[in-house]
Amino acid sequence: MLDNSVEEELELSTQRFNHLSSQSHFGDVTDEERDDDEDMRQLVCCMVDGQEYAFPLEDTQEIVRIPEIITKVPLTESAILGVINLRGKTLPLVSLRTLFGLPSISFSDSHRVLVVNISLSEKERLPVGVVVDAVREVIRLHVDVMDSVPEIMSKMGQANDISAICNLDDGRRTLSVISVEQLFDAQIVDQFSEAYPQEGTDMSTIDDVSILEDDNTDMQLVIFKLDKEEFGISIHTVQEIIRIPENISRVPKTDDFIEGVINLRGNVLPIVDMRKRFHLPEMARHERQRILVVNFEKISTGFIVDSVSEVLRIPESQLEDAPVLSEEQAQLMRQMVNLSPRMIGVLSADQLISNTEMYKLHMAANDMDS
Repeated sequence: MLDNSVEEELELSTQRFNHLSSQSHFGDVTDEERDDDEDMRQLVCCMVDGQEYAFPLEDTQEIVRIPEIITKVPLTESAILGVINLRGKTLPLVSLRTLFGLPSISFSDSHRVLVVNISLSEKERLPVGVVVDAVREVIRLHVDVMDSVPEIMSKMGQANDISAICNLDDGRRTLSVISVEQLFDAQIVDQFSEAYPQEGTDMSTIDDVSILEDDNTDMQLVIFKLDKEEFGISIHTVQEIIRIPENISRVPKTDDFIEGVINLRGNVLPIVDMRKRFHLPEMARHERQRILVVNFEKISTGFIVDSVSEVLRIPESQLEDAPVLSEEQAQLMRQMVNLSPRMIGVLSADQLISNTEMYKLHMAANDMDS
């Protein structure tokens, strides 16, 4: 039982935090901000032969590593690498390099498979794995920065598979957004259908989608690493995944795990070092580190992790209750994913930092922004 002084202090902190939320861009969403949010697009940025491309996140089911076994399918287009087993389902695999007429290279640890859905017919859709050299980040962009493909390129028959071009960072970065529907020609789509066995597949029709959505108990998780352990967090709470900028402004009189704040497209974003938060040894900055921008109760906070490896769709059958080792751990990590031999701890976004810590963090960020 808390004594009266502690209860009063927590109540006062809550009132201040609610007031702060209502006065800043971290709080309640106005009609104007809600309209603006509807004009935002989430994109999965990937690399192919040194060039940057993006797939709409809404077209991307999950992101997985290249498996050890790829079964070749004879008499198919060179872009079709074969089929793989993805949690008991057969998934056709295609090389984006080959589709773009680029030379193939040996697979490395950075290669990833983006699982996207393509249309076989008006009612049939098929999941297909697209192999890219690397996945860079997941970002949110306003539609105003997404330009249509130049007319001269369209007339020349170039970039038919590109739906938009984004010029970012004052023109220093160009991002080509891929249209999944335009990426594959009819012949490849036909071969996908033939190579995809009818028994035990996960193919669905548009008429079935509402039923699948109602009954679907799968969980989509962003998988990241801290030290040598793997953790996951619901993709629905992850606003975007970004690289660590060169400059992070320190915030005085905050907890040790508060790394500081950054400017994210005009908004002040508080940054938490997850290693320090979990009392792990500190690590020097490196290229693979990322910031998970997590949104909970309309408040955004960035969390530095060692790396982000993939996005997985996890069936309920592979979720287990996490062992209770402490009260704090039981609140933070209630479940685990058993992908033997891998064990992934599922973290609760609302428990990454406490309400009191959140209040102090955003109060400090608000002071720096004013």
